[in-house]
Amino acid sequence: MAYIGAMRRSFTRTLVLLFALAILWATYDNVLRANDDVQAMADRAASMVKPPAEKHGMTKMDRTPLKETFEFTWASGVVAVECGRAYWVAGDRACKVVP
Repeated sequence: MAYIGAMRRSFTRTLVLLFALAILWATYDNVLRANDDVQAMADRAASMVKPPAEKHGMTKMDRTPLKETFEFTWASGVVAVECGRAYWVAGDRACKVVP
């Protein structure tokens, strides 16, 4: 019985460690790392809604461990875009316009 209890504790510790490492990676990747490529992807996504030829600029940026949110402002309105990974800490990044 003691062996099974030790295995459960070891398994639980391993899961907690993996979860903590995933949170650390997501924080680094989405909050601390330079995000010029993500900003460019967000700008392209926003330009699909509003004409890219009009003068516009990013007016707001919010970075969390799970996603990045951008707001772009045109003379005719504001477009909000969310960018994130497909599987929280892995997968390709994708940006979508949010209403």
